[in-house]
Amino acid sequence: MNTFKLFFFLLLNLDRHFVSGSPSNGSSSSEWSTNNMLISFCLIIMLILLSVNIFLFIKLNKIDRMTDRLIENNPLWSNGYIIKRN
Repeated sequence: MNTFKLFFFLLLNLDRHFVSGSPSNGSSSSEWSTNNMLISFCLIIMLILLSVNIFLFIKLNKIDRMTDRLIENNPLWSNGYIIKRN
């Protein structure tokens, strides 16, 4: 969830910090290319964070299902007591 908040914060503030359109002279040309590189960098970071969030979501759901099955098969496991079955 925090990734999305950060992503939208960056998107809302892009227009305040970056030059839009094509550069007209040398000084704005370097600023324009730096801004484009920074935008690309931010988007790549956001994609990486999104993929990590999806990966963790899937893995944590698997762990949750495994824990649910363990508690279902051995209800006292969650209380710290283990019943040995023969």
